[in-house]
Amino acid sequence: MAVIEDIIDDSCEGYKQAAAKLEDPVDRLRFYVTSTLLGLADRDPGASFITVEHWRLQTLYPEETSRATMPFTNLVLAEIRDATELGELHPHRPRNNSAWLVTQLTMAIFHHYDSAGLPEPADVIAKDSGRSVSAPLGGTNVSPRLRADAYEPPGRTSESGPRFRIVAGDKPRADSGP
Repeated sequence: MAVIEDIIDDSCEGYKQAAAKLEDPVDRLRFYVTSTLLGLADRDPGASFITVEHWRLQTLYPEETSRATMPFTNLVLAEIRDATELGELHPHRPRNNSAWLVTQLTMAIFHHYDSAGLPEPADVIAKDSGRSVSAPLGGTNVSPRLRADAYEPPGRTSESGPRFRIVAGDKPRADSGP
């Protein structure tokens, strides 16, 4: 359990420091999810061991395992709280429940692909997941401060369907071009 706690603590500290340059709390929230899932690219046997060990410990020591993931949940909670105060998110559930849900979803995606393998590059999975995280919290899928192509995974083409571009002050509009 101590190894998992240390890995999560260290990762969260690194995420927090790296995200400090992002002004928007929704962008920081996306960054935390995306950064976690980019760990899938490593395909490190140690990461797979952590996945298996996490679920084994979860069945034996659910409260302790939940406490071990709290640093990530607390990062997410701070951004949900800030984004809610700015009117960017409108969670239907209490913020702490929403933070737990984002944590569980991120963990489930990581653990699934760590076990099942990657059907596409990790950066595509990470960016798609990060881009989608705000909608269940009553936000939009695209930050109004960023152009949609800032989150556009490589390899997407107009044949994949319409994309949306938002420039500060604009309303979303379908755009079939890159």
